[in-house]
Amino acid sequence: MHLRFERFGWRFYVALTRSYRMGGVNSRALVGDDILHFLMWDFDDVPQAEVIAALSLVQDWYGLGEIRVVHTGFSNYHAYCFDPHSWADTVAILTNTPWVDQAYLKIGYIRGYYTLRITPKKGREMKLIAVLGQRLPWEIDPTTVGSFSEYLTSKG
Repeated sequence: MHLRFERFGWRFYVALTRSYRMGGVNSRALVGDDILHFLMWDFDDVPQAEVIAALSLVQDWYGLGEIRVVHTGFSNYHAYCFDPHSWADTVAILTNTPWVDQAYLKIGYIRGYYTLRITPKKGREMKLIAVLGQRLPWEIDPTTVGSFSEYLTSKG
């Protein structure tokens, strides 16, 4: 339901929408005394072969370590690489990856960190489908990531 009122150059807008609470992991990680970021990608409506090809390409370009690819339902995928990077390098790597969801890139850039859902959505469980490359000694241990959030989405 949406209500809109306009009067004397002012607009008042009210919306009533259904929202779903989701859990997410944030890209920020404390490494020593520095706040760095690990890489997270969001691919929506992209065939699996294209996702793997895009991630392999970027992995070679930037010399990245292991990338874990997760199927999140339909033709949607998330990917994680636990190499620590500066914010500038994180943005450069993600924006140079083909097929990454543009809304995800924009929202993360504005906030200064990226968030990916880690809870099921509409009953669709997440499933690890591929591991690209090898784990490198300087990667962030995923069990030590301490930056999580809850957020609302209208897409349940």
